[in-house]
Amino acid sequence: MKMEKLLDLKQALQLLTEEKGSVLCVVSDEEEKILRKYSAMSGKRTSYLSCQHLEYMEEKISGSLPIRLCVTTQGTQDVSIDEMGLIYAMLVRCRKVISCRDKLEDMLRHQDEIHWEAAKQKYEDRVMALFKKTWTQVDSYPYIIVDNIKAYNKGEGYIMKALYQQLSERTPGMKNDGDAAMIVLLQKMFEEISLSLIKPDVIILGKHTLEIPQNDAKIFRLDIL
Repeated sequence: MKMEKLLDLKQALQLLTEEKGSVLCVVSDEEEKILRKYSAMSGKRTSYLSCQHLEYMEEKISGSLPIRLCVTTQGTQDVSIDEMGLIYAMLVRCRKVISCRDKLEDMLRHQDEIHWEAAKQKYEDRVMALFKKTWTQVDSYPYIIVDNIKAYNKGEGYIMKALYQQLSERTPGMKNDGDAAMIVLLQKMFEEISLSLIKPDVIILGKHTLEIPQNDAKIFRLDIL
């Protein structure tokens, strides 16, 4: 990680106004509210960092890549239902996960049973819509992400092995020990895959955002709360 420069509110707003390259903001809800209140930033709020691979490809296809303002639950034991819905949509397209997709769904469902079906359908619909627009391309979605999952795990790396083991040992129909920690590992994997696609010129981290792997971007950290 490169040395981080602290930004006060004035400096952060100046950077967001003047920077010509792509900017990735990984901030808290409160920091996002402050930045939006005092800046003239345009474009919709984007989603969690682990979901940015989908957001990025949707915007790439539409020809619109705005300043990216992300809110992340990175590194916590509280992965959002949106993140889990997209994690499922990606993993069930991995060849070796297909045989245990019911166990994967059971693990994710029991983190938030009330909202699971809606999140699962929402992200399946978005993934399929993007596939229909990109299936003739070399980097068709979601299979560009499937390839990134393979590369991230170097064929059969520790995260996928840990997932297979967790699913094989689970008692279905309930939360199990190790489920939450496993989901955080999957979240981390998709955060890093998203970063590898976005390749931002500048990264602005919130005051309490954990460090994120990035070799080429200029790194700043907010000090506005």
